[in-house]
Amino acid sequence: MVFRPPLLARLRSLAPNASLRTVASKPRDLERALEQGDVDLAIGYFPDLHGKSFMQQRLFSHHFSCLLSASHPVLRRGLTREAFLELEHAVVYPEGRSQEIFERFLARHRVSRKVVLVTLHFMSLPMIIARSHLIATVPHAIGAFFTRWSDGIRAMPPPFKILPIG
Repeated sequence: MVFRPPLLARLRSLAPNASLRTVASKPRDLERALEQGDVDLAIGYFPDLHGKSFMQQRLFSHHFSCLLSASHPVLRRGLTREAFLELEHAVVYPEGRSQEIFERFLARHRVSRKVVLVTLHFMSLPMIIARSHLIATVPHAIGAFFTRWSDGIRAMPPPFKILPIG
């Protein structure tokens, strides 16, 4: 939802007869898929490819955002660490790796949330967040995308100092 539209537009302008096919690959299978030519390009956070014989380039660094319903009471009070810990959370565990950074940060700082929903997909979040008082912490690019396309969602910075991805 963030990378594919501009990637497809650029590909179509440079190679109009080419096609784009996305796949979900477990991190442990990605190296083999790249080596065998089953995957030509991987965009995301892949610390396991460090030191391998792949060309890697940092495209950007980004941070995290907390998504809440536009009517959530915490928007008026502000998102403090205490409020973050009191709220009920929706957590995304996708095939990608960017969420690992946030989860490792929480574990290192012994932060325990009230997780009431775990999902594999970011795409389910807008409807869930807009219609509940759950909070979800997501990569900033995804949060920006959702808030641009939905009046029912607001984004706030997390109440923690987290190193950016990238």
